Order: sequence, then C-alpha cells, then structure tokens
Amino acid sequence: HLLRLLKKMSENLNISGDSELFTNLVIEFNEATVKHFDFEEALLEKLNYEHLDEHKQEHERILQQLAEVSMSTTFESEKAPSEFVDILCDWFEQHLNEEDTQYFNTIKESFIQVL
Repeated sequence: HLLRLLKKMSENLNISGDSELFTNLVIEFNEATVKHFDFEEALLEKLNYEHLDEHKQEHERILQQLAEVSMSTTFESEKAPSEFVDILCDWFEQHLNEEDTQYFNTIKESFIQVL
C-alpha cells in the first residue's frame, strides 16, 4: 500500500493547481505508515524479536520525521512536492534495506519451525 501511494504522489507531481489532491495523498501515506508500523510491530512481538524495542524506537523516529517533513512542505512551490516524494522514496529504501532486513531472519526461522 505504501508503494502504491508513493507512486500516486509521484504521478501527481505535475498536476498544477491540485495541491489538495497531493495533500490528501500525503495524509493517506502518513496514516498508512502508522498502520504498517503497527502491523509490523505486532508481528515482531509475536515472534519474540529480540530487537523489538529498538525497532519501535526507529519507527517513532521515522514517524516524527515524517510529521515534520509533512508539516514543513508547502505545496505552493513546484519543487516542494517533488522534494517530499524524494525524501519518502529515500526513507522507504533505507528503512527496508537497513532496518527491516534485520528481522527477516527471525520471520524466516519462525516459518521454518512451523513447517
């Protein structure tokens, strides 16, 4: 869902005069991020992930940054929405590659034990 929203935001960067649409997508992205993190944390808790507290702290840090960037983005400038999307894409890639890969083995081992 997050990737779909990023794609939608990117596709709507060049629609002049429709900052309301872009703003609504930003709000939807923020809400989807919270839901994603809640789901991820619940899963990791069930799996007794040993670094869950640190992972939750990282989620809190990201949500704070997301809120700050969302609030500081002004949609009057043509550059602001594209910069915002760039920040989100960079964040998504970094979080997936650095943070989420740390717990993939925990999930994999859990599913192997079930089989």
